Amino acid sequence: MRSLFPITSLLAVCAAGSRILLARESQLVSRASSNDNSSIPNSQPLAGHAFIGSPVHASPLAPKSRFVPDVSMMHADSGNSGVFDYPSPLRNISVTTKTVRNGIFLYDHQGRLTGGGVGPNGFELYALDPKTFEILAKWIPPSNQRLILPYMEMTQDDEVVVSSKQGHIFVVQRNNTSNPPTFSIIRDINLTAYIPPGEELLNSMYDSLSNIWFTTGGIVGARDLPQNSTTVGYVTSSGNVYKRHIANQMVENGIAVQNNTVFVVTGPSVQGGHCNATGLILALQASRHHKNGITTVWSDVYDAGNKRKPGGFARGSGTTPTLLGHEYLAITDNANERVSMLIYRQARAENKQQLICRVPIFAKGASAVDTGAIGHCNRQGRCGAVVVNDYNAPPIALNAPSDVNDAALNNYTRMGKGMARVDVFRADNGKEVCELKWENDLRLTGEGVLSTQTGLLYTYSQDAELAIEGKYVWYVKVVDWESGKMVWAVRTGTGGTFNSMAQGNVLTPDGRLIQGTLSGIIIVEGAA
Repeated sequence: MRSLFPITSLLAVCAAGSRILLARESQLVSRASSNDNSSIPNSQPLAGHAFIGSPVHASPLAPKSRFVPDVSMMHADSGNSGVFDYPSPLRNISVTTKTVRNGIFLYDHQGRLTGGGVGPNGFELYALDPKTFEILAKWIPPSNQRLILPYMEMTQDDEVVVSSKQGHIFVVQRNNTSNPPTFSIIRDINLTAYIPPGEELLNSMYDSLSNIWFTTGGIVGARDLPQNSTTVGYVTSSGNVYKRHIANQMVENGIAVQNNTVFVVTGPSVQGGHCNATGLILALQASRHHKNGITTVWSDVYDAGNKRKPGGFARGSGTTPTLLGHEYLAITDNANERVSMLIYRQARAENKQQLICRVPIFAKGASAVDTGAIGHCNRQGRCGAVVVNDYNAPPIALNAPSDVNDAALNNYTRMGKGMARVDVFRADNGKEVCELKWENDLRLTGEGVLSTQTGLLYTYSQDAELAIEGKYVWYVKVVDWESGKMVWAVRTGTGGTFNSMAQGNVLTPDGRLIQGTLSGIIIVEGAA
């Protein structure tokens, strides 16, 4: 999950050889890439190349997998795929910025935009103009409760489901019949009586049976309190609550849902001063026939190592579970020497292990993953999962830093290198196998997003050589899904004002890339 949201801005949003080079560098950037008059000011003198590499033709991929319920979330959908069937910038690239203070950007199928953030009155939901990002309407929770914006979801009926640290789940309807739109509360579910002392609400998501599943938990690396236990449960449409208590474990990320199955990953908590070195992955379903209303479809343990890695957010797996199509699931472990990608079967495996493979990634002694994977399957059923290494990443400024250009916050050259793709597929003999498809040496601040219309991953990074000199020059970097090679990069700005602070990005239905930063948003546009 490394998409966190500083109080100052709270935005998250998701083989080059066969590609045809289209232009020389001098022809690549069409306008405004210097950012001299941008809304976000450069906090250091402008430096670095405006554009690196060459734009490319699209190499379309198979459409993304569809998950049920059909919702919009930080990681794109209820399977946390990080994939969009939208176009994306290819050439004639332009960069503009806005000092927008909004949170997650969620689009419905009509292209309407709903977001969330922190305003003068605390945590808020917004109806936004999808072109200008102007706030059209807002909703403030009762008693100014602290909304858990990274894990809110929006249905295609424009219902927003969002939980609060105070133990409530709100179902808020966006009403689009009026101009401007309005918000109204459909349900205010008070779970405080069901949450034990020492736990805080974290996740809330619909399943296909209209149950709203929830977990307690938190992000210790983002200064949430450690928990010695976790509660997982759901609320029915009629208001009945079913729950299960899990001792010595803590949910540290989001959850995934496909139909009526919910996938939950936990990390070890600290109990009595001793670390439990294993975490859990669970597949759960609602069952009114079970004594507590919850059936475990399957469960497994993974290696959580003996501590949180330098720069990491999670004690256990740093990944929100990612569904790879309708057959597989990907997380990473937190093994001490070297983390591995773990690929599981989604359905209960009869007469064989649930875990298909464990594939080591990144360098020994310098590997950690605190991002969800990007997952995509081709038409032949070969599925890939991409994660980035964030070992020893700089800390995140959860409040506006006194020195926006502080090297401790902005120098990413000490962070571990790497972006890796692991594939799972059926061999000619029908056996399921995994392989490390590629691994590059980029240092990236988040996992990025994938466009199926272009076959490109859009990520965020800085110029490493200039960073060593104390000059922090930031780029949107574009990586080919099939080869893992960077095909081009466009400069967004210089200085800590352009640091993403681990915020994610999102593709818009009209083909723009929106990247969150400490000081606002970056908008990258270009011809498809």
